[in-house]
Amino acid sequence: SLCLACGVAPYSGDLYFDLTPPSGPAFACPGLLFDANTGSGTCTLVTGLATAGAYGLGLSYAGDSTEGPGSDTDSVTVGAASASLSLSSGGSSVVGQSVSVSARVSRLAPATGFAAGSVQITATGPAPSSATQTCAIAALASGAGSCSFTFSQVGSYSLSASYTSADGNTQSIAGPAGTISHSVERALATIRLGSE
Repeated sequence: SLCLACGVAPYSGDLYFDLTPPSGPAFACPGLLFDANTGSGTCTLVTGLATAGAYGLGLSYAGDSTEGPGSDTDSVTVGAASASLSLSSGGSSVVGQSVSVSARVSRLAPATGFAAGSVQITATGPAPSSATQTCAIAALASGAGSCSFTFSQVGSYSLSASYTSADGNTQSIAGPAGTISHSVERALATIRLGSE
């Protein structure tokens, strides 16, 4: 929000409200609303700010016939978006079958957009064994990705994951997160008899 104070209304001069991101050039507020009769207004960013960090705010008033120009500065810090991590595997497979495990990292409201980064998935088991194996998703696409396991033993496996942000705009998630179970069954066998 902004306010022109100690002046004489209405404020008929030009008003400028700029934002300077952590890196890159400054840009004008695309949703600037100003009431010339009260001297108050707001800057609304419909799509939000895409990069975490400190933004500079600059307000300048060109002045009018009853008062001279004025300006002020401030800053606002945008934090990294919180996120949740979920996994899916289809629930069951057989020994020796390639199992694709999907991961999705979702930003939590009010944040929008997709998380960028990598995910490591860990399979533990089969229970009661604590043996582990891992697969990695090097780069999420629109917040999602998948990698594969091949399980060599029958039993129940616990799948969990961790997420590492690529740009700091989404908070990393230290594992274990998104834990699910996956069951591995015996493979079917076929017996053939022949005679000469």
